[in-house]
Amino acid sequence: MPTWQKVHPETTLNDIEVIRPVKKVEAPVEKNTWKFESSSEKGLFYTVRQNGSKLTCTCSGFFRAKDRNKGCRHCQEVRKQLGA
Repeated sequence: MPTWQKVHPETTLNDIEVIRPVKKVEAPVEKNTWKFESSSEKGLFYTVRQNGSKLTCTCSGFFRAKDRNKGCRHCQEVRKQLGA
């Protein structure tokens, strides 16, 4: 719980309703920018940006990739769309 709230002494866990905030990270797509929604966490988006012939992605897979030129699956999907 983010904060403590006083409740009636007879309150049980079944009486408590947890309200989770809705994540909305989507922003307008700019030129040479692609958005991909996370397959594991709905509402979370990754951004692929093109700078010349170089692609970068905000997902953790991009930073873990052994070959940065190949990149993550999001970069590979953009390359397919570009025909490169």
